[in-house]
Amino acid sequence: RSLQLTPEGRVVVGGAFSGIDAFALPGIARLEANGAVDLTFSAGTRPDGEVSAVWLQSDGKMAIGGAFQNVSSPIVSSLNRGRVARLNANGTIDTTMNLSAGENGEVLALTVQQKDRKIVVAGTFTSPSRGVARLNVNGSLDVSFDPQTAADRTVRALALQSDDKILIGGDFTSFSGVARGSFARLARNGLLDIDFATGPRAGGSVYAIVVQPDGRILMAGDL
Repeated sequence: RSLQLTPEGRVVVGGAFSGIDAFALPGIARLEANGAVDLTFSAGTRPDGEVSAVWLQSDGKMAIGGAFQNVSSPIVSSLNRGRVARLNANGTIDTTMNLSAGENGEVLALTVQQKDRKIVVAGTFTSPSRGVARLNVNGSLDVSFDPQTAADRTVRALALQSDDKILIGGDFTSFSGVARGSFARLARNGLLDIDFATGPRAGGSVYAIVVQPDGRILMAGDL
């Protein structure tokens, strides 16, 4: 479900798999550039559900999101991580992130703001907000981020622009009561950017968003 390339050329993969080759690696693994399993990455980190999203931070740590409720390791038998967790660069659990915002559905996408390392998450959840929320560094809900009524349906994709405005895509037809056909932009505080016009759309879903270096936006999905 998710791939992230490290600065060293390794690939972090997340998904619903239980292992790779002969190695038991449920949900999360790192591969060498040649595709071999990177055994220096902790194979003892075990989410108890699918990992749908992986995001590498500039400090080498990585945020993961998905359908899991708990993450275990050889040192810690089980930690409640309620669909979002952070791993150290070697794949072990980052225990400094020890709170959960209480998402009641799967996290399908996430991104980390580089300036303050707050985590923006999106997915099927309807609490603590519908479809999109932001977490503090310790995993607690960022109450300064207020999407109001948010999306009327699932948010599946996220991307940050250079000014930290947030692009979202998914199945929704409106955001905060304003018509938005599966694509919208939010201000830094989570409110809908009504000056960003997405144009008429006939339905469909957006599954991925990428912002190019020149600021242009690429979207992919059932459009």
